[in-house]
Amino acid sequence: MIIKIKNLRAKTIIGVYDWEKKAERDLLLNIELEIDGKKPTTSDDVKDTVNYYTLSMEIMKEIGQTRFTLLEKLCAHILDMIMQNPLVLRAKVEIDKGDIVEGVDNVSVVDERRR
Repeated sequence: MIIKIKNLRAKTIIGVYDWEKKAERDLLLNIELEIDGKKPTTSDDVKDTVNYYTLSMEIMKEIGQTRFTLLEKLCAHILDMIMQNPLVLRAKVEIDKGDIVEGVDNVSVVDERRR
């Protein structure tokens, strides 16, 4: 079973250049989780699945509290958080950072982990 969290917005300070380190910016995350869907589809109990509300809140809080230079490092950090949940078999994270390159809407980094 796949769980998707789409267009999660989080604020942080991230970047290589001095001007990027002076103000928070919005990041946009898309997260895909693969879990074994057998138990939650029969039990109908949130403890048998990944609570996407709780996970979303934890990710937004973590992004707001951490400071990285590279999106690549932040993406790996978020994947480390997600993979701590033993119910997650696979996770994929995409982070978009906008208004960085003139004429480009977003630059993104995508990474994936599997058990």
